Amino acid sequence: MGTAGPWNPFLNSSFYYGITDYTPADAISAANGISFAPGGLITLTYMNGLVSEGCCAGWPFFDAAGDTRFAFNDNHGSKTFAPSFYMDHSTYPIYIAELVATFADSGVIVGTPFKVGNGPIDITIPAGANELLLGVNDDLFADNRGSWTIQVSGPAGPVGPPPPNPFPTPTAEPGTLALFASGLLGLVAKLRRPR
Repeated sequence: MGTAGPWNPFLNSSFYYGITDYTPADAISAANGISFAPGGLITLTYMNGLVSEGCCAGWPFFDAAGDTRFAFNDNHGSKTFAPSFYMDHSTYPIYIAELVATFADSGVIVGTPFKVGNGPIDITIPAGANELLLGVNDDLFADNRGSWTIQVSGPAGPVGPPPPNPFPTPTAEPGTLALFASGLLGLVAKLRRPR
């Protein structure tokens, strides 16, 4: 997760960041058992792990709140903007190497991307979203190291009927039982009849 960008800029040209050296976002969808019905709440909570935005010894590691010494916000990084450039400015500061996210419809951003940090944070599922994409707030990703474990909880996905029982228990109807009993009695009588 340490090198994951929170969305694909090629699918979202109005939300371009970095130099495209990221790995794909970590995606949460109905395949993870969460319903994406509009208005539902998803809760994100940092559990453990550390990420560094630097490649070499001496670069510190951080939890999902990121490097609180450097607010990236809408600053121009070493090459270009970070994902935080496109987030609600009233939620600043957003730090470098902080966990950030967006809702999407098959990779296309729905709504406004947002910071997550350590959480727990409750977020409302917007109409049109079918996944939640998670990544790191950075402009250079390939030199990042580490990963986080994030707990994701939300409304359960749709529950269908139980699968069919491959070994159903047979149940005889009363008429079938009577026919079987009379046939059995006839067989016993035939076997007992002298030859």
